Amino acid sequence: MKVNPNDWKTDGDNEQIKRIIHEGRKILSPIAIGFKESFEKNVLEITYVVVEDLEDSNDVGIIHSDKFYLTENATWKIGKFAAAMGCEIPFDPERMEDIISIVREGKVFKGTFAERTYNEKTYLNIKY
Repeated sequence: MKVNPNDWKTDGDNEQIKRIIHEGRKILSPIAIGFKESFEKNVLEITYVVVEDLEDSNDVGIIHSDKFYLTENATWKIGKFAAAMGCEIPFDPERMEDIISIVREGKVFKGTFAERTYNEKTYLNIKY
């Protein structure tokens, strides 16, 4: 069976709206995790959804992904994320079961989004 979305369109359905997350404090919930390779390094990617916007920027529902390079020099970042999620036991960031145990059960955390400029480009980073 195949479904053709064109058979179901109504006026206005073709508009693509990209919502951009704003600076400020948010309550986020992890919704997806995955491993990949980037620049020949192992990376853990965690995707969140904003469940509450503490700055009233109308960001509820926006999805954001963060990358954690799995190197000795970058363990601080995944450590801060795990602490924000309430994890209190050592874990292996390259082991899917360990990451699942940190993000399961609909846990949420508070993060602050702030702009950062690097090489004349501006990025929005999350601080845990």
